[in-house]
Amino acid sequence: MGLFYRNQPFIFGETTYTNGGVFGPVEGGCVNLLALLEGSMEVSWDGKSTTITAGQAALFYSFEAIEFRFPPGTRTRVQWCETGDPAGSELVRQKLRKAPLSIELSDVLQQMMDIGMRLSDESKDEVRAFRDALGEAMICAYLHKANLDRNEAIVPEAVSRGKEFIERHFSEPLGNEQIARGAKVTPQYLLRVFRRNCGVSPIQHLWNVRADKGAFLLRQTGLTVSEIAYQCGYKNPFHFSRHIKAKYGHSPSDLRKLRRTLQPSLLRGDYPDQHFENPTSALPSVEAQGDERLSVGSHR
Repeated sequence: MGLFYRNQPFIFGETTYTNGGVFGPVEGGCVNLLALLEGSMEVSWDGKSTTITAGQAALFYSFEAIEFRFPPGTRTRVQWCETGDPAGSELVRQKLRKAPLSIELSDVLQQMMDIGMRLSDESKDEVRAFRDALGEAMICAYLHKANLDRNEAIVPEAVSRGKEFIERHFSEPLGNEQIARGAKVTPQYLLRVFRRNCGVSPIQHLWNVRADKGAFLLRQTGLTVSEIAYQCGYKNPFHFSRHIKAKYGHSPSDLRKLRRTLQPSLLRGDYPDQHFENPTSALPSVEAQGDERLSVGSHR
């Protein structure tokens, strides 16, 4: 299966912050592939942060929110390719989470970004389809450059078969023995290789998949909590709600209000995009708080 849904929209863009600035925070699930051409930036997402410097490409999959800060007094030029939530597979999400946050910006990635930029204002259906396919191809190229596929190739086949079995049957009552039969190994061996390669047991992985599927249905459908709970293999809605709260820090109703979407953030509405006019505008004094010190736009 692909990383993203068929016809999932991608958006390309470029911005220069001549004296620094801030974009965000952008709330909701999104995937950002960035190419930093000049300067540096600090990225904060889901309680984590990192710094990216010129000449690097960076990939971020955020679930809660993401914000980009560009240092005052410094010229920064950044290009990006962005989309919303990836496909509802835990394997896809793990692939994105495991990817290195940054790699050297290769000629191939830069050429693909340039093509996407040239197509960014086109509205014909066939051009949009090509642009969306290019966006997904760029993220695949990033993962390939990061050798993620090579690293995953050394995972024992029993683990891969076990994960595939869970993906197909997560809504059914499952135990270690059923999963092991699907993986064509003994339960003891499967438990050992799962813990060694994944850091969790097969059953823990099963519940992670169920929670992820449930969270996706909460964000993307109008199904009731009860319907989602039973579709995802939970015994009852209470069990589902308790697990979602423990895993994501939100109740099902609160998680649904966060309005995850397949749409890129710029297609959901306006987000703060602040371009500092001078180095001192980043930290205005109390006396100057009433002055107009930031140029605020609706796009990066």
